Amino acid sequence: MKRWSIPRGIIAQKLQLEQELRDANVRLERLASVDELTGILNRRALEAALHRDLARADRDHKPFSALLLDIDHFSMSTTPGDIKSGDAVLTMVGDILNRSLRTE
Repeated sequence: MKRWSIPRGIIAQKLQLEQELRDANVRLERLASVDELTGILNRRALEAALHRDLARADRDHKPFSALLLDIDHFSMSTTPGDIKSGDAVLTMVGDILNRSLRTE
């Protein structure tokens, strides 16, 4: 019976490709769940996090709080045909939220 061996170079290449695939999947998950402009969770990811955290709080009999906010007069920060100023406001609010809110 002939014994087959796989060259080490092929194994190393396979391991490297697997790691690259894992890294790409992490980046893809971030792109699918985080708003690119603000850096905060998009609606789909936010709903999933709320369901998960509410279930955990209920299961552990612990309090749960959530924050809902509205940017007053946001429409005044934009001008017809120019969304950059509105984007700047959203980016600033996202930065403030990311720096201020506690995670887990």
